[in-house]
Formats: sequence, C-alpha cells, structure tokens
Amino acid sequence: MFDESPFPDWLGTFLVPDEEFGEAYESTTPERRAWLKTCIARLHVLHGAAGMTWGRAEKQWRQGFVSVAEIRPVDWTIVFLAGEYASGPRSVAALMPALLAGVANVLVVRIADEGAPWAAPVLAGFELAGQEAVVNLAADRVPVLLSEMANKGSGRCLFLGKIDEAFKAAVARFALDCSPHVACWFEPVSGSLAIAGAEDACDIDEDLLSWAHPDLQIVRYDGENLEMVQEEGGFLALAGTPDLVDIVPDSIPLMLGPGQEGCWVWPELEPQFFMQRRLSLMTEM
Repeated sequence: MFDESPFPDWLGTFLVPDEEFGEAYESTTPERRAWLKTCIARLHVLHGAAGMTWGRAEKQWRQGFVSVAEIRPVDWTIVFLAGEYASGPRSVAALMPALLAGVANVLVVRIADEGAPWAAPVLAGFELAGQEAVVNLAADRVPVLLSEMANKGSGRCLFLGKIDEAFKAAVARFALDCSPHVACWFEPVSGSLAIAGAEDACDIDEDLLSWAHPDLQIVRYDGENLEMVQEEGGFLALAGTPDLVDIVPDSIPLMLGPGQEGCWVWPELEPQFFMQRRLSLMTEM
C-alpha cells in the first residue's frame, strides 16, 4: 500500500486488517451507519470535491508588475487519533476535508498499544469514507514516523483526542522545523456539548448525541438560562431549535438543529487548509 507514497514502508506491518474493519462495520447498527453516511454526505455538499491537482493564475497589473499564484493539494496528510477516541462523526469530519481537497496520500494513525480495541463507529466511519490506510502505532513509534516525514514535501497533521503534553511539544518542534511546508491542527480541548431547551419541550435527540460523542458531557440549559452557555464556555457545539441560530454565543463554533444530531463539521477545518500555495511577483514575464 505504501510503495508509491511518501509514507515509510514499515507502516504496512501496522495496518488495521480488513477483518477488523468488517467487525466494526457489522457491530455498528444500520441506523447508526446511516448517520455516519449522512455525516459524510453533508461534508461532501458543504465542501465539494476539488477535482484539481494544480492551479495557476497569472495577472499583469497596471501598476507595473506581474503576479503568479499557484495552488495545489499538499503531498500528504496524517490524522492522529488518541487511543481511546470514540467519536465516529468527529473523526470523519476531520478526515473528509483532506480527501475532498484532493490530497493523494492520507494516513490515519491511532496511537495505542497493539491489540487495543477500536471504537466501532470510528473504524466504521473510515470504512464508509473509503479510507483504507489506517494503522495502529504504539506511542514510541510516532516520533519515528514524524522524523521520516520531515523531508517528504508539504503536509498536514491533525490530532484528535487527548494528546500527551510531551507529545504535543514534540509535534510543535516537528512543525516548526518543517515550516512553512507542514502545518498542524489540534481538536479543541473541550469536554462538553450543550443542549438548549427543556427536555420535555425540545426535539433534540439526546440519545443520538450521546452515541455520536460518548466522550463529551452533555449539559442541558433551558431557554431562559442560555446566557450561562456563554458564561461557562468551553463547549464544542450547541444543539437546539432553529429560533436560536441568531443568539448562539460566538464562542461556540457549531450548532446542530433537530434532525442533524448525528452530523459534525469542523468549521475551521476546510479543504483550503490542505492546499499548498506559492505567489511570485515580477516586473515582467
């Protein structure tokens, strides 16, 4: 699988076998698989598919110079997951923008000991997204992988879940050493998701939210106490009725209405993040 990619060949030893993908798929109920498919479909519609391997725009300016802007997908992307990461929708929401940007080499790395069980919705989500390059690496192998990617062109690293502080520092050094060709994105540190509305007067499917985000605490507020969401802060998203759209605090990047509880989008993680750019300025061509 890695013969013609920038990723090291030794990763093949740590690939998740097809049987494990199959087991995760089968152990996720058809209803929940349908929600993973819906999440992927939403991301397709919102982000589209680039369909572009390289672009160039040359402009002659009347101020007496020429600009040439070039853009292309980065050479590679690695999505790192903490070993206990369990959210299928948030996993595919991080993966899909890279695929839709046209990145040719995308790798998912779960940081966990060999044999540690996967959360079925996460692996099922990757299966439904068509992501086959998924490996399981012990923590001491990750620095080795990063060191081998240092001279492999432009790339992006995404990190989902609780990442050890020492590991974060190592990643920051890696990105700094490879700057500006490599950039990193970390899932926001938060453990909560808010629901606005009393339980007996709200159409939000709390059971579905709990399945989609088993690692998040769900906190309910009634309409009169919505300002407390702003005061307490630290929420990844708010679930509520459409009449709340204009009053959701700016500190909350995502709102999910009734019928969208199984979906997820990272608003700041768009396909443009996975593009490499160069601008040339000249007096004449």
